[in-house]
Amino acid sequence: MKVVAIVGVGMGNPKNITIEGITYIKNADIIISNERLLQSVKDSLKRDVKIFSNNNTNEIICLVENEIIAENISIAILVSGDPAYFSEAEKMLAAFRENPEVDAKCIPGISSISYFSNKLGISYHNSLSVNLHGEEEKIIQYVVTHKRVFCISGGDVEKLLGELIKARADHSLSEDIRIYIGERLSYSDEKIIYSTLKDIHLYKKEIKEMSSMAVFLFENDQAVF
Repeated sequence: MKVVAIVGVGMGNPKNITIEGITYIKNADIIISNERLLQSVKDSLKRDVKIFSNNNTNEIICLVENEIIAENISIAILVSGDPAYFSEAEKMLAAFRENPEVDAKCIPGISSISYFSNKLGISYHNSLSVNLHGEEEKIIQYVVTHKRVFCISGGDVEKLLGELIKARADHSLSEDIRIYIGERLSYSDEKIIYSTLKDIHLYKKEIKEMSSMAVFLFENDQAVF
């Protein structure tokens, strides 16, 4: 039996990984992960652990089911944030549970919305949570209708904010909308920006340099929901 744990490792700082998550990582015979997450756990690995660097969900499923042929082996698949929050873990888990030779489970981690909301001191229980991934233009419909929107960009940060600026110009959005931006969350060079839509242009340089890993919280007091 292959025992597979899909482990949420939070934002990337090893201090934010749960004790349960670290336990599965320390005991794993095989680790599957991308390079960034591997760096966050390198000091917790067994000396003889075998590492596969892979970030493709279908390839990981194939690797576990067909290419790793050893029995009675412990495998940890590392995912960022929490496996239940905008993650491919659900797809992997569904595939593994169809295989009688694989015993699979998810180990919770700290999600980006949980981490960022706590840093800001803002509750997220009434937030709309979206992952745009290259569909930046959709942000307008979300911010117009919802008082609080948490957003993972997964794409062009400058373009996303540009959509909001255009909407302000044609009076679709209020200039008083509050914008919080978090980048490199949990790392030593973590950056958090607060602005209103009216003043967001003042951060043009910082926004231009941001990676696609940035997250956002938008607050619109005029929204209905």
